[in-house]
Amino acid sequence: GMEVRRLIGETVIPVLSPELHAANPLNRPEDLANHLLLHDGSPDPDDSCPDWTMWLAARGVRGVDGARGPRFNQSSLVIEAAVNGRGVALAKRTLAQDDLDAGRLVAPLQIATAVDFAYYLVHPKSKGRLPQVKAFISWITAEAEAHEAALKTLDNGAGI
Repeated sequence: GMEVRRLIGETVIPVLSPELHAANPLNRPEDLANHLLLHDGSPDPDDSCPDWTMWLAARGVRGVDGARGPRFNQSSLVIEAAVNGRGVALAKRTLAQDDLDAGRLVAPLQIATAVDFAYYLVHPKSKGRLPQVKAFISWITAEAEAHEAALKTLDNGAGI
C-alpha cells in the first residue's frame, strides 16, 4: 500500500580539506598511505557502499592499510572530520556536495564509485491525493531533479 519514488542516486568519493591536500598532496590512490583514513561506521551499514579496504582493492592499490584510522557512527561526522583536516573520508557525494561547493573539501583523485544506495520518497498511496502531500511530492521531486541536474553539470565523466 505504499508508493515509492527514487529521488537521487549516490556515489562515494575520497575527500579531504584543501589545507590537508596542500600540506600532503593526494594525487593518486597510492598517496593514501600517507594519510589518515576516516571511516563511516554508521550503525545502519549499506552493503552497496564500499569501505576503504574494498575501495583500495577495487583499484589494485597495495601498501595502504584500508582498515586503519578512526571510525565515526554518523556519515556527517566523517565529513566534518575531513573538513577539519583530520584525514581523508570516503564520503557519500550527496552528503559532501555542499562542502565541496563551498571549498571546505576537495576531491583531488576525481574517482567516484557508483553505489546501489539511493534516496527515496515513500508514502501511503491513500495519502497521495491529499493536497499537502501532492505539494510536498512536487516540491521534493523538483529539488531532487535540480540536484541531479547540477551534479551533471559538474560531472567529469567519472561522477565527479
